[in-house]
Amino acid sequence: MKIVVLDGYTENPGDMSWSALEQLGELVGVSRQAVSQWEADASLPELDKLVGLSRLFGLPLGDLLQLEEPAPQAAP
Repeated sequence: MKIVVLDGYTENPGDMSWSALEQLGELVGVSRQAVSQWEADASLPELDKLVGLSRLFGLPLGDLLQLEEPAPQAAP
């Protein structure tokens, strides 16, 4: 189950720089290696980290994990 946010974090999914991995890891309290494993679909974040990612990117957990169709965004 690939986490959708990591797919959109850079222009080339699967190719995040070390600094981007480290920065995202610091924001949610994990190592850059952990973020790299999420990006490679080798592991999933723990629930508290998923909640942190959800809040960080302003996405519902279902959208983050692609469990359901994304809700349409309201026009500003």
